[in-house]
Parts: sequence; C-alpha cells; structure tokens
Amino acid sequence: MSTCRPILVVLWSILVLNCYGQSIPPSTGQTLWQSHDEFMNELTSGEGDEEEGSALSLHNKMMANWAAKLYPSGDLSLITGAVRTQMGRMESYQRGGGGLNSNWTPLGPFDSPVYQNSGLPNRNHGTGQIHVIEFDPGYGVTNSIVYCASGFGGMFKSIDGGASWTAMGEHAFPFAPVSDIVVLDQDPQTLFVSTGGADGWNYSSGVWRSTTGGQDWEHVTVGFLSAATSFENVWSMEFLQSDPNVALIATTTGIYRSLNALAPANTVTWDLVFSAPEENYWKGLCFKTGSSNVLYASGKNVYRSTDQGGTWAPITGPDTGLDFDAAPWDTRPEVSRINVVPGKIASQAGYLYAMVNTGRNNAGAGSYVYRFDDATDSWSGGTTVNTLGDTSPGWVALAVAPLDASGQYTFAGGRLLKRSSNEHLGPFTNVGSQVHDDIHCLEYTPDGSELWA
Repeated sequence: MSTCRPILVVLWSILVLNCYGQSIPPSTGQTLWQSHDEFMNELTSGEGDEEEGSALSLHNKMMANWAAKLYPSGDLSLITGAVRTQMGRMESYQRGGGGLNSNWTPLGPFDSPVYQNSGLPNRNHGTGQIHVIEFDPGYGVTNSIVYCASGFGGMFKSIDGGASWTAMGEHAFPFAPVSDIVVLDQDPQTLFVSTGGADGWNYSSGVWRSTTGGQDWEHVTVGFLSAATSFENVWSMEFLQSDPNVALIATTTGIYRSLNALAPANTVTWDLVFSAPEENYWKGLCFKTGSSNVLYASGKNVYRSTDQGGTWAPITGPDTGLDFDAAPWDTRPEVSRINVVPGKIASQAGYLYAMVNTGRNNAGAGSYVYRFDDATDSWSGGTTVNTLGDTSPGWVALAVAPLDASGQYTFAGGRLLKRSSNEHLGPFTNVGSQVHDDIHCLEYTPDGSELWA
C-alpha cells in the first residue's frame, strides 16, 4: 500500500434553498416557527423516529439549517437574503487549515463562516458533508480537474488537484442538492449532474447537462419528474461507456433509463425500467467492469441487469446465497441502505463489493462488507466494519484499491474511516490520525495513487 497516499478532502458549501422535510412543506405566509408547529402537530405514527431519512429527522435537519439564519422572526421570505449574506461571508472569511498532526492532507476550501445570530449558539460553521467526488477522465494525465458536490447544495471545481476551488454556484447549482456527477470523455466534453439530497432530506430538480465545462446547463428530465406523483429524489447515475446515450438514474421510486441522453435537451426522455415496493433508498448503481451489458443497483437489496438495465432480478434474498433475514444481525434484520462498487482491475473485474448498513441506535445495528462473484453467483464475507455508535444509514462509503500491488486493501467510511488489508474479509481497523468523522464519500484517483474522502 506504500504507493497509495491518502488525501482527505474537506469541503463546505452554500446551504440548499429548498430544504424542507418531505412530509409537510410550509404553507404560504407561514413563519418558520409556525411551519415547525404545524409539522409537529401533524406527525403520524412512524414519522417521529430518529432514523436517518425519517420525517422527523429530515425536519430537524431543516430546522438546524434555517433557524439560525431566520432568527428571531422566522420570516421565510428572508431566505434569499440569508443565502446572499452567507455567500458574502464565504467570500470574505478565511480560516486556516490548523496544526493537525495527520497523514491526511486537508484540501479545503477554508472559508467556512461562523454564524453569529443573537440568542443562538455559534456552533454552525458553514454547511458540511461532501457526498460526491468525481475526477475528470484525463485527471493525472492531461489535467488536474476534479469536481465535488454536497447534498446540502453546492458544486465545486478544482483545476489544480484540490489546491484551490471555485464554487460553481453562479451557474445552476448555488442551492440545489447534488447527488452525483458524471464527466463524459468526448468532444465536446459533457457533464451530467443529478440533484437530490444524497441522504434524502432535499428535493430533486432532476438531471442537468453541460457541454461548456459547467458554464451553461440544460435541464434533461422529460419523463422523470413529470411522471412523479410524490416526493422524488435522484441518488446516482451511470452511463454506458461505449454509447453514452444509454444512461440510468437510481431514484426514490426506482431505476429510470434514457436511450437518448445526448439528444437535444427537450427531447431527452427517461423511462421507469424497474421498481420494487420495499425500496426507497437506491444508493448504488454501476456497470460491471469491462461489461457493456451487466449492471448492479442497490437499495435494501442488490439487483442485477444483464441487458443494459432493461430488466432486473435480485441477487440477494431467499435462495441467492445472501438472505439478509438470516444474516448475523438477526436481532434487527432490517437493512436500511446498501452501497455497491465494482472491482476495477483485471483480477477483480468479476467482483462486486457491497457495504450493507442496518441503521443506528438499535440492537444489532452495524455495517458489513460482502463480495459477490459474478462468475459463480456466490457471496462471501459479511465482515463487521462498524457497530452500534459508529454507523448511520448515510455512512456507506466504500472503496477498493484499484492497484494490483495493493489490491487487497478495502476502505469503508462511517463515523470513522476503517481499512482492511485482506479485502472484504477483514478485519477492519481504524485508520490512524483521523481529522474528521462522518465519511460520506471515498474515491480513488484514476491511477489509484491517492484516496480522497
């Protein structure tokens, strides 16, 4: 592993403008406090638990975001002014990286302001949680371009490998929560961005496309948002390398597919190709490495398609070799979310790695890593990564080293970053010199020499 020099990316972004919980958006003319009272009065059974993604959890996140900014009046018409004030503070406030003794390099940006609102604790430093890291296809060869984004809102671009960052907020995404970024290596280079809270607390404005390096954006969501009848969110995207017209998105209500993703914006269409009643947290979506036909998707189970997403079948559950009802956490068998990543080198091309989370604050809660062998349709592993207190449904970051020399290393993120030197079989141990908890995203650079978190 000596060739892998981990780097920690710490980014902060503008708060999302539309960040109400999914159950009860505020009525016209209400103050924030009236909206809060209405929400609490109308909570129904099952909405009041503290599970991440519950109605109460989403509402509490919204209140934490906006109560400080709108204090004391709670006037919702002040949101625009609050955001502008926040942007002004970020332009003028500078904060050093600190004297951390760590083997991780903080990349910033270090301009997160402190909110100083009379009567409220000064504990909020900007907005946090970066959920997306995407490297340009030419990163490390022809350029040093990398993109990052937050499910709270905000998208950032660096052209110097993280030494400096530019907020792309003056264009299309100053407030919209960003859940995934895809950069297509073609002429002209094309960026796709999916929107929605990566952990479920913000609304989606669909999918956007840019052929100008993010200077201009087109809305390409015909047949997706227009077909939705309730709260909708996009979690991740995937494109067929040999034909980027074939694109798939994992959403709150299922898997959608477009066969003309590069067509004129108002003609790009999306069709629902798969849904399952028990699924509402589609976290993972990926092609099998080296394949133009096989895809995997994950929510509370893992599914496989062998026809570019046209049809799907579960590869977990009864008679699959991995039945979660008979898994080691049988004191609380409900899976809350699964993330999947494919093996990226030749010796791992037939493998799919899964990070299974069973929630938090309950008996048996934890995270577990498995590996699926596509050649034999078999699962192995089940190694415990995080246990109660170190786990949350949003903490399912997973990365497998893409270097033959260090291919046995697997990293998993939660409240702490864990590492296994024996791939999915563990044991997973804490990575030393932590500089931040709540790891939401792990990505290797294309050459596999650096790990970003």
